[in-house]
Amino acid sequence: MPASSTWLVSMYCVVETAHLLQDPDTAARAYALLRPFADLPVVASLGVACFGSAHHSLGMAALTTGDLPTAVEHLRAAVRGNLALGHWPAAALSRWRLGQALALRDGARDQAAAREQAAAAREARELGMVLPAVVGRSSAGQDGCRLRRHGRHWQVELGGRLALVDHSVGMGHLATLVANPGREILAADLAAGTWTREPEGGSEGGSAQPLLDEQARDTYRQRLGRLEAEIDELESMNDLERAAGLRLEREWLVAELAAATGIGGRARPFTGSEERARIAVGKAIRRALARISAVDPAIGEELRATVQTGLRCCYRPR
Repeated sequence: MPASSTWLVSMYCVVETAHLLQDPDTAARAYALLRPFADLPVVASLGVACFGSAHHSLGMAALTTGDLPTAVEHLRAAVRGNLALGHWPAAALSRWRLGQALALRDGARDQAAAREQAAAAREARELGMVLPAVVGRSSAGQDGCRLRRHGRHWQVELGGRLALVDHSVGMGHLATLVANPGREILAADLAAGTWTREPEGGSEGGSAQPLLDEQARDTYRQRLGRLEAEIDELESMNDLERAAGLRLEREWLVAELAAATGIGGRARPFTGSEERARIAVGKAIRRALARISAVDPAIGEELRATVQTGLRCCYRPR
């Protein structure tokens, strides 16, 4: 947006919209743009309206990305700034959001969160305000996990907490499991990137079915093509860690195609690739859980307890 006398107000609206839509990428971009203006009031045009301290928008942007400590810091500053301005509605709103951020960070029973929310509710009643609800959070706090992808990131939501994690192969596997709670999915199907129902009456010994059917082989080849492009892009961005992870997936797919294809391109019979899939998928999921734990240990601990890996993988929410 071009710089103008309404730029800060427009950014205020962008942040609120990003929160309503639960769009962490837009919120993160807005945060970076607003950060230099943290200590200014958000004023429209030549002072015709004031939306309070810019710290409020920074706190809301951080709340949307799941950075709860930063959200709490900015929202506390917003309460102080709005009280200094004598802007009572903005102070009540920032206090209300601060209470929500504290509850998400420290738990719904946190006394500081309860105090802030009670004070905000009292102030809002006196002012005739209607305070906003929490967007995109589970009120019960015990619902299953939800994963949503936003570009190169995954938003992980569990028990009212949010974590924003970089995309990886394991995050894709985890998203498939979370989208099918309680259902066991073969590691080989996760590795192939497609999930299909397991046929009835399968045996644990050898199998006469092909190692990969035609559709699966086509899926592998298409994924290989996408991997090449993604690896090139990541290397050009000097993101060597993620590029290395994709190269491992590429090597695994190449090995699977080689093992599954006989002379003349005919499919070879099943020869035990489940074990290779079990190892590859298990490692990828564990790396994804480690990434989540690094951002939010509480979410990571819960997922470690509820995600099962092996020949069959499953997410069993408690």
